[in-house]
Amino acid sequence: MYGRLNREDYGKAKEFYICFFSGREYAPECVERYETIFRLVSELTLSPASRVLDIGSGSGEITKNLHPMFEAVFAFDLVLSPDMRLILNMSSRVRFAEVSLPYLPLADSSMDLVVFSEVIEHLYRRDQVLSIEALARVIRPGGFAILTTPNPIGIRSLLNAPLVLLRQLRGKPRYGQPIENWLKPAELQPMVRKWFSIEMMMGTNYTPPLVERMPRSARDCLFGLSEAIGRKRILTGLGEYQYYVLRRR
Repeated sequence: MYGRLNREDYGKAKEFYICFFSGREYAPECVERYETIFRLVSELTLSPASRVLDIGSGSGEITKNLHPMFEAVFAFDLVLSPDMRLILNMSSRVRFAEVSLPYLPLADSSMDLVVFSEVIEHLYRRDQVLSIEALARVIRPGGFAILTTPNPIGIRSLLNAPLVLLRQLRGKPRYGQPIENWLKPAELQPMVRKWFSIEMMMGTNYTPPLVERMPRSARDCLFGLSEAIGRKRILTGLGEYQYYVLRRR
């Protein structure tokens, strides 16, 4: 009842991610995002017996860091990546399923924490609210969700707009993936407030476009400055990524 893979709607996305997660390397902003998520998880009041779900588990980087912390970790995605297969072979604590949101094959109020990182923007508009509702259904009252997603009004996004337009004029996907429906903070926050209280919000990645091509000294300086802004939780609404710690009402 609660789980099925919507092959008709997300079949092309599945084909894309099969290639996407093969030989994946992480950009500095991805490393920062993972580190931020792990820090936020460590700050929550959760016991080792907690049941945790990683939705959109991808390469398994988040799952890999969660499973030593908790006794039961569930990982859901459209595809089983090679790296995730290795994690499953190494740990009996991790359970994986091919799942397409908004369908979650879990009982009501069965999870203590759901990590929902860089997923909601890759859903069709009609599925975004339904997916937040699905998260609310499986998280116990008082449980948590950590949600991250790109910010279309972040400093980097706004500066990057001409490059995105050029990509579109050349017939390429706007942001490089099959489905891109980015949500502004003012659009996303009302979605989650129906079921969750927002315990914390912050941003990361305030670097300009093409920073990766700059000399290393300048690049390291800009990444360091960006990280400091994120940690101090200033300019929250202007980061490339927006983060929310949500508590289920």
